[in-house]
Amino acid sequence: MAAMRRYWTTVEIRRLREVYPNMENGEIGELLGRTWSAVQNMAVKLRLHKSVTFMASAVCRFQKGCKVWNAGRKGWQAGGRTGETKFKKGHRGIRQRNVGSVRRTRDGIEVKVAEPNVWESKARVVWTKNFGPIPDGAIVRLRDGNWNNCKPDNLMLITRAEHARMNYKPRRPRPAPMWINAVRLP
Repeated sequence: MAAMRRYWTTVEIRRLREVYPNMENGEIGELLGRTWSAVQNMAVKLRLHKSVTFMASAVCRFQKGCKVWNAGRKGWQAGGRTGETKFKKGHRGIRQRNVGSVRRTRDGIEVKVAEPNVWESKARVVWTKNFGPIPDGAIVRLRDGNWNNCKPDNLMLITRAEHARMNYKPRRPRPAPMWINAVRLP
């Protein structure tokens, strides 16, 4: 059978407001006949805080020369065969890809260009290889929108403003060659 809920009386709340800033919650609980968590929860509800002098006292701080419980230990050590089965230094995981690997993401096809984990759009890699560096603020876009077709003749370099106009969806769709030229008009 569950215990009956004990509500806080106005006298208890008044006493809690008086003693909370300068006493520990356990002592307050003993004084009021409550648990530590009941005192803590009511203090939060009433937005009470401990005083600055109490927080600076020895009760709330580590004392000088206090030894920490995990002194001299190096990280968490699991038991069993974990030492034998850990990755050794310089070991590559079985899922790690080599530079030049290709992957498909929701944004298109990407190529790994550097270690440890640097990926770049395949269209950008092909553009840089064939036409040189991409200027700041420019975007490489596929003419036909097919991610698998990253041939140099299918790539075009556009500004961000042109890109925004291309992504605008009018009520009536325009034929593809027309909208590419229309975007470049002033």
